[in-house]
Amino acid sequence: MYYNASNTLISRDASNASAIIATDRALARSYAPDKHGWSDMGLLQARTGLANALLDVVMKQYIQEGVLVAYSPVQCGNCNDQNLVDPDEERCATCDTVLTEAEASDQVRYRVVQQPMMPIFDPATASDTYDPHCARSRRGP
Repeated sequence: MYYNASNTLISRDASNASAIIATDRALARSYAPDKHGWSDMGLLQARTGLANALLDVVMKQYIQEGVLVAYSPVQCGNCNDQNLVDPDEERCATCDTVLTEAEASDQVRYRVVQQPMMPIFDPATASDTYDPHCARSRRGP
């Protein structure tokens, strides 16, 4: 497990153990050290294969445990950029407008605020090709 909270959730609700284990891994993959790592239901469903209703239950449990914070991303009202932005951002990345007038969307995202107990590496999603732009790449051309 990547989060202690996952063990706590399983001890409370063993019937959802497989869902909690899958979500634990997906959340660890979404973590970013600046506490702006996020995920949403679509991404979590793709990574876990869980039904929306079950995933909703599990996400609420992770929020209660302090692993996640739910928020509504915003959209810049000045440009036609369809990208949704974290409301903690000060400016639109496209037009550099201050986001104080940004409109909240009806979507929900989950900010992953707790660091996993260990780093995650998934060889199934790692690239087999050399990337000269990646400073940490260990593979040759």
